[in-house]
Amino acid sequence: MTMKGLKHSPETRAKIGAANIGKHSKPRTAEQRAKQSEAMKGKPGPNKGKKFSPESRAKMAAAQRGRKHSDETKRKIAAASTGRVKLGEERRKLSEARVGKPLSAETCAKLSAAKKGKPKSAEWRAKLGNAKRGERNPAWLGGVSFEPYCVKFNKEFKERVREFFGRQCVECGAPENGVRLCVHHVNFRKDSCCAEGVVPLFVPLCPSCHAKTNYNRDYWEIRFTALINEQHGGRCYLPKVDTLPEEVTA
Repeated sequence: MTMKGLKHSPETRAKIGAANIGKHSKPRTAEQRAKQSEAMKGKPGPNKGKKFSPESRAKMAAAQRGRKHSDETKRKIAAASTGRVKLGEERRKLSEARVGKPLSAETCAKLSAAKKGKPKSAEWRAKLGNAKRGERNPAWLGGVSFEPYCVKFNKEFKERVREFFGRQCVECGAPENGVRLCVHHVNFRKDSCCAEGVVPLFVPLCPSCHAKTNYNRDYWEIRFTALINEQHGGRCYLPKVDTLPEEVTA
């Protein structure tokens, strides 16, 4: 008599499950686990290649929910995954499974700590750079950074801006120390010195603060425009008639 292909009723499955409860509660010894592991090496898992219904997958997920692996099991899982290259399809499924699932503060802290102090390869840095280059960069404005500056925006003019604000970053107050402050176009127009109908507004910024202005540009334009108008009466650079220090003009 063969049982292959026979489907038990829910009642029968419940009876079989109840009859097996407690039969496998005795923990296996390390020797037994080692023998079973050795016997299964090179053999496909019992569920490999099987396609489960959404209902079955939901039941298996529910059965695993809340269960915590021991430290030993975690180490084994990590060791088994080390150096394993995930195929494109597998990476896609893993990525889709995480979509919309926020990470806990504890998980974020663990991920951050795990990455600290790890040197990044030149290849990895190149990939990150290429991923945010050109139109893929959130600060992309159609390539305006490649446009030339106005001819009036020269070294002498930038020195008059720096000198007007006392050679301090208008955002954080850092003084110019060895490296000259960046002169920032408040309206993000490279031709603002020469363009008609555009008020040329400039502020000196340290490199750190200058980098921040690449994001949320509307905020920075409003902020610096108000600073110039309210604190300096609309002025933001010294006129040419004013004498600059000799070391500046040299």
